[in-house]
Amino acid sequence: MWPFNLLSQPPRWKDADPRKRLAAVRELKDQNHLAEIARRDPDEFIRIAAAERVLDATVSQILLEQIAEGSRNDPARFAAATRLGNENLAQAVFREIAAKGRICWLRLAAAKRITDKTLAQAYFRKMAENKDYYYKAVRVSAARMLKDKRLAKSILAKLGATGGKKVLKGAGGEATLQVCPNSNIALAGPEGELDFQVEHYYCSKCPQ
Repeated sequence: MWPFNLLSQPPRWKDADPRKRLAAVRELKDQNHLAEIARRDPDEFIRIAAAERVLDATVSQILLEQIAEGSRNDPARFAAATRLGNENLAQAVFREIAAKGRICWLRLAAAKRITDKTLAQAYFRKMAENKDYYYKAVRVSAARMLKDKRLAKSILAKLGATGGKKVLKGAGGEATLQVCPNSNIALAGPEGELDFQVEHYYCSKCPQ
């Protein structure tokens, strides 16, 4: 007998599994459906993926701005902000995350995006010197961003690290920071800090 119940199944972009929804979005061409997904999907990284496939650049930017401004998810806000044509809004998002974000890896990534170099340096110094909160790998990376080389050398010496290459791993092996090569967004950090189980939601350029 023909399984008539299959006819009533929802489209893949409405599937309960976010991986299936994401895969469907990457193949979807219907602009109305993409815009609806970008506004309503419960997963904000899928919303970003859908917004990027909206061909009307103005509508696409409006959808991304809504995520950057309205989301409570800092990684999603950061991802949306990196795609904004509105540089003032993007910078406001980066400044807020660098100052108040709860994910230390992302605070560092946001500080690196701030165009006000004096302000960015202030955030790098705060992260590098904050022994109570930041993971050692973040502190080392922030210290290496400092223009004040004497201060940087002093902080690095206290941390048991040296200047030079960009740090992706703490000197003591405490944590590993992976960075998306296309967007400079931290993908994963110490367990419980930043862990995207569905890889590269926001970055369609990255290999799947």
